[in-house]
Amino acid sequence: GKRNDKVIEAFAQFIQKTQFKSPILILFEYGIDINESKALISALEIEPYVRWMPKMERKHIMQGLSCANFGVDQLREGICGIGGTSQEGLASGVPLIPHTNGETSDPQSIYYRAAIVDVLSVSQIISVFEEYEENPEKFIELKRQITTWYSEKFGLSAFKRYKELVDKVCG
Repeated sequence: GKRNDKVIEAFAQFIQKTQFKSPILILFEYGIDINESKALISALEIEPYVRWMPKMERKHIMQGLSCANFGVDQLREGICGIGGTSQEGLASGVPLIPHTNGETSDPQSIYYRAAIVDVLSVSQIISVFEEYEENPEKFIELKRQITTWYSEKFGLSAFKRYKELVDKVCG
């Protein structure tokens, strides 16, 4: 549904060339295509590099996300793949690599100029993984930008704007 196959395939290709000693792909047992994802992982023979997490409370997912190098959401063509998973990643300050269908460059979008790496293809995902390996500092900076952007759009800054509006209306 979300095209998790793309990130699984990209990860399988990446582990063949990375210098990282123990890369791990963490997946959650949510969605309708878990069995298909597990079959693909088996076919690609990457089971030792994949950890499946069971359904759990969101607060535990958020704790784990804050330790991740990336969060990946929907990679479907023709739609903005920023859903609940992306929102959790943004709130955790995790660099995101979904397909935004141009939302980050559209001044009318809430996601305009968000520090999100827009990808769609397996090769683009691999490029992001390789870039992270070559220059992790770039992604540390991206994490800082995401945290700032999220705070301004959805966090305390947004709360303050809403409070000001309520004060004006109820005044």
